[in-house]
Amino acid sequence: MRRLPQTLILCALLAGQIWPQSARADDKSYICSITEARACTASDTCKDASLRELYIAPLVVLDLENKQIVSAAMDDRGRTDPIDGFNRVENELILYGHADDEAWSAVVSLENGALTGNITTDGTAYVLFGYCAPNVNPG
Repeated sequence: MRRLPQTLILCALLAGQIWPQSARADDKSYICSITEARACTASDTCKDASLRELYIAPLVVLDLENKQIVSAAMDDRGRTDPIDGFNRVENELILYGHADDEAWSAVVSLENGALTGNITTDGTAYVLFGYCAPNVNPG
């Protein structure tokens, strides 16, 4: 399977932030860059968190056809997590799933690619921010 070089993917994501691309209703794959994470608890304010500490890949592919999130990061490329469900409403893509003792959800703007997501565990919520663009090379 042929893959784009990591630097080319990063350049495409950065270009998407400068010139946002709208998604089409028939897009089946998105590449996403997670740029920020915060850890929140009921007893404390939200604090910046490292993606590495949270074991979250900074680059992921949302493969809607196979209902999975695929890591595109160099250090764990190919790791997958299932997508339990997704729905397109108005100008948003809404996804959700669970694994072990975690539940997650994400909303992707189909107009400008903005990504907002969360992962919840017992007593802690992790809030994620980033950008997604249609994956022009899903294979």
